[in-house]
Amino acid sequence: MQVSRSTRIALLFLSAFLFQSERLQATPGTVPPGACLYALDPSADRAFQIAGAQSVYSACGVVVESRASDGFEMEGSETLYLENHAQVSVVVGAQLNGQTKLWDTLSNKQVQAVQTTSPGDPLSSIPAPTSGTIVSTSHAYYDMNSKPKNNTLSPGIYCGGLTIGNTNGMTFNFSPGVYVLAGGGFVLNSQAQVSGSGVTFYNTSSAGWGARRAIAIPL
Repeated sequence: MQVSRSTRIALLFLSAFLFQSERLQATPGTVPPGACLYALDPSADRAFQIAGAQSVYSACGVVVESRASDGFEMEGSETLYLENHAQVSVVVGAQLNGQTKLWDTLSNKQVQAVQTTSPGDPLSSIPAPTSGTIVSTSHAYYDMNSKPKNNTLSPGIYCGGLTIGNTNGMTFNFSPGVYVLAGGGFVLNSQAQVSGSGVTFYNTSSAGWGARRAIAIPL
């Protein structure tokens, strides 16, 4: 994951996040409690990266399966605010450069990443979607000047992917269902604010989230 040029990105709506450039075949270990953001690539540098943001909030934990020393990486001055005692769990390494830090909002203190064993792909048993309603025939872009109807996005197939720009403090809501990103990935740009429940994103492109990784995300 790459978060860029944003003052605040709320990740409260996510219940699982899978980033992968290749399928990881591993013996499942113990899934860290409260985990929902997964970087599955077993060798990528900066498999999960936060850069250029001032604040990032997550109501759930991060799991990075990369064996690189910088599998989880932050740079700049941003803070990852972890709610509900969520944790950043890494198989090997985490690098917090500059003035970056992890902050437990309930304990109101700075915390460190913790070591974990690889839990494998928690969605490996879920079949890929095979059909859906075509919502957009080209890359879909929404922001404060180009809003979806009633500030709500609908599930279906987004040919060319989906980008959310600056929402100017408004929250764009994802209706429950499966969002198929048929190329182009899913990108949250500067000051994007989104929410959703019962949502799954399935990305068919290696460009992935923020042009970083291919993803499948159940919310």
